[in-house]
Amino acid sequence: MNDLFIPFEKRPLRFGRIWTVLKEIDSTNAEVFRQAKQGGVEGLVVLADHQIKGRGRDGRSWHQTQNADIAMSVLIIPSLNSSVLAALPLAAGMACAKAIESFGYQGIGLRWPNDLILNGKKLGGILCQSKTIQKRLVTAIGIGINVRSKQEDFPAELIDMAISLAMASRDVSSIPERGELALEILKNLETLYGQLEKSGFEPLIPDYQDRWIHKNKRVEIKTMNEKIIGLAVGISENGGLLLDLNEDKGIRTILTGDCTLLKNPE
Repeated sequence: MNDLFIPFEKRPLRFGRIWTVLKEIDSTNAEVFRQAKQGGVEGLVVLADHQIKGRGRDGRSWHQTQNADIAMSVLIIPSLNSSVLAALPLAAGMACAKAIESFGYQGIGLRWPNDLILNGKKLGGILCQSKTIQKRLVTAIGIGINVRSKQEDFPAELIDMAISLAMASRDVSSIPERGELALEILKNLETLYGQLEKSGFEPLIPDYQDRWIHKNKRVEIKTMNEKIIGLAVGISENGGLLLDLNEDKGIRTILTGDCTLLKNPE
């Protein structure tokens, strides 16, 4: 049986009751939107052994080793206001980090706004996309995690930047089955999403910041229009990065962009 499959009785009540496993798909987010057009219900999950047109932020391609990694999307029909919805990728990252650590891995970091980091390298990423379909706002939470990929599976341009759970494991038997890891992610996501609905993102900020790899470090953020340098001092209640520019310019909230650590911070 495909290790992505999880029996019905083990699935969470809200996210994952409908659990679709596909051998190959263009994009799990795209499939979630197609199912939404056909009346798909909130919480349906799509997983694929091979995602041939997976995407990250800003349209970047996402590598997935066939039959080795997690490519998963969840359909959400959000009741959150727009400011809380903007923090959803951060909450999803927290759900993934907690799930991975439940299998014995330590030090899973979060790189704002949507990356999972292990041993200084990218382990996974989150892509949340929203559309209006049949007069309702729907959101796809896309999650990609490198589980059993080997170093030689990655394209040349990613070899020095990417890592998998297998690459970080001394014992092959400790690597989780993809479905079991996906299940833990969904359980955590269901809990955290409920907290977002009840109280917003603000109560989750301390937990996020404990895992945030750039806290109190000088960073460069590249947006569509500019490059901004400053001290990363916190996360706002809408998931923005609080950047201390200097004593004169004060603190600026950055809502989207690519954040990298300055190699020569002085």
